[in-house]
Amino acid sequence: METLAMLGLGPDGVPNHKKGSDMGGREDSSLATFRVHKDAVSGLHLQGDILYSASFDSTVCAVDLHRGVAVNTFYNDMVAVHCVREHAGTVYAGDECGSITASDARTGQTSST
Repeated sequence: METLAMLGLGPDGVPNHKKGSDMGGREDSSLATFRVHKDAVSGLHLQGDILYSASFDSTVCAVDLHRGVAVNTFYNDMVAVHCVREHAGTVYAGDECGSITASDARTGQTSST
């Protein structure tokens, strides 16, 4: 389990609403920033308290929004992942080669279809 670099969360995990931070005169309206990927994020899916993010870095990350930690990372054979969806305990990821990978949301065990 990896701790996330978060911006905008207090020590208790509750978002701090910062306004007018050093953003070139713009107001900062983001609640938190999770840095869990090494490349662009290409898709998001929210399932309860878990946010799933697909990325061009060939991974899908599951982030527990209440605890502010990555609870699982799913790897996709070095191919960019374009979309993600979780249903009934299975995480589905679509990649740039046209494959759909189904992974167990708890264990990360995968099967390609």
